[in-house]
Amino acid sequence: GKEIQMAQGIYGASILLGSGFVIYGVPQLLAVLGWHGVFFSTGTMAIVLLGLWSIWAPATPANAVVTKIDWRNLLGQRNTWLLSLAQLGSFGTIISAGVWVNTLLIKNIHLEPKTAGMIGSLVLLLGLFSRPMGGVILDRKWMSPKRLLISSSALLAMGYLAIGHANTLPMAIAAIVFTGIMAGLPFGG
Repeated sequence: GKEIQMAQGIYGASILLGSGFVIYGVPQLLAVLGWHGVFFSTGTMAIVLLGLWSIWAPATPANAVVTKIDWRNLLGQRNTWLLSLAQLGSFGTIISAGVWVNTLLIKNIHLEPKTAGMIGSLVLLLGLFSRPMGGVILDRKWMSPKRLLISSSALLAMGYLAIGHANTLPMAIAAIVFTGIMAGLPFGG
């Protein structure tokens, strides 16, 4: 229905919650548990989540209709490729930035891993707000999906350049916050 953009934003934000938490939490766990303990604890979390999913996941209805996918038609659609490029340009690159931003903060700004993880996680955690915000922008007709995608992608590229050139903590934080917001906006579109 008309809430599809907001729903897409909320769905996308939930993905970034897990990714951002890991970037925040792993350096905290590292300080307490060491590298082996980090992997054991994250593996344990995955097992617990699997158990919760197994208990609460809805069953597939007996009358569910499974439609065979026409791959040739799907891959021949222009919108399929545009969606793929939009996902690569926003979600794909922000996950990569989320992995490497801590290294930048440690090597260029000389932060401790725990502090770098807390600040670096913002690049993903801000998507919790900016992904639904993209849906709000579209729902309120403040701009078209195409314009939102193009403008936020251009600003996202500028954010990555700003992160790469950041050589002080305030510059790095500003660039990380800006980039985190811009990466989430196009998802609703």
